[in-house]
Amino acid sequence: PREDIYFLYVMVFSASNLKNMDLGRLNKSDPYVRIHLDRGNNQEKSQDDLGALGHDFHMTGYHEGELNPIWNVDFRFVSILDVVAVEFQVWDNDVVWKNDDFLGKAKVEKETWETRKDEVLELDLLDEKGKKMPEESRIKVRIKAFKPRSGEQDSKDKKDKKGYCCAP
Repeated sequence: PREDIYFLYVMVFSASNLKNMDLGRLNKSDPYVRIHLDRGNNQEKSQDDLGALGHDFHMTGYHEGELNPIWNVDFRFVSILDVVAVEFQVWDNDVVWKNDDFLGKAKVEKETWETRKDEVLELDLLDEKGKKMPEESRIKVRIKAFKPRSGEQDSKDKKDKKGYCCAP
């Protein structure tokens, strides 16, 4: 297998204390999350890339009228070693208005998922200038990286677990 490819398994659990961007006393934000792979200077972000195999973008569904949404969804990226971070952007879905409202962003650097393995991260959401949101908004995520396995490794694992290995 190619040594420069690996799989990223990204889980988006929840967000808390999101800013209410909707007008009216009874209206609340309808949040969703956009997940982007950050390739440093080697990329152009695509808003239309819907996360097909090998692409750099996925998106959760939105929760209507919820400032503390729970998504519990996962996404898989086929990636290359040039990925330097995963960025999470939280947005308010607006049906009536033309543009969705930005609720905050957080970034997880590559060294975090390489060193912390299987840890759930609770990240502060930052505004567009990189400052902490006054509402103390947060997002809970997990990122796991897997290197591709060769057919030889799969056969060895089957033998180790079951004491035998099937014929090729």
